[in-house]
Amino acid sequence: LLYSTSVHMETHRAVRNFLVRPRCSVVLLSNSNRYVKHLDEAQPPWQADSEFASLRGALQSWRAGLAPACLDFSLDSIYIRLESSQLGALALLHCTYHNAVCDLYRISMPELFKLPALIPPEQARFLEDLQTESFYHAQDMAIVLAEAASRGARFLADSALPTYTYNSSRVMLYYLARLIDLSRPTARTMVEE
Repeated sequence: LLYSTSVHMETHRAVRNFLVRPRCSVVLLSNSNRYVKHLDEAQPPWQADSEFASLRGALQSWRAGLAPACLDFSLDSIYIRLESSQLGALALLHCTYHNAVCDLYRISMPELFKLPALIPPEQARFLEDLQTESFYHAQDMAIVLAEAASRGARFLADSALPTYTYNSSRVMLYYLARLIDLSRPTARTMVEE
């Protein structure tokens, strides 16, 4: 009986987490949007006490907070969510997170997003790191979308997913076509993936 109660409580916590997490990710996405729209008022993003650093930390904490394994996007959680017809919600949860990160990191691709270039040349390493992280988040978003699509179109029914697909493709193509140094040893692998 004790085991049954603890399993029930863990399941209840996971379900509650699954229902609350999307709202938190939408709030983080809107905060990222607001930040990018008011860059002229923001501190330099490479400073540890900047709003950018705070938002970045909040996104990382949100992702780390997906504690129950059933909220991670893994084969086990895919099958669990597939059985309960919640795979679309799980895909949306993860795509919203990756899209929020890409949205915050738009500052690293000012040409693509028609933003003012606010990262000076002396912060080139910071800029390159953001660009690379943005590429990997866009790639992860594409992987989540492809995995959900492979299980059936009904799991892609949310109206935000086409926008996420577009954003993901746009960031990956821009990175591969305009930003990546093709002389790097890892460049070929990135292009092939």
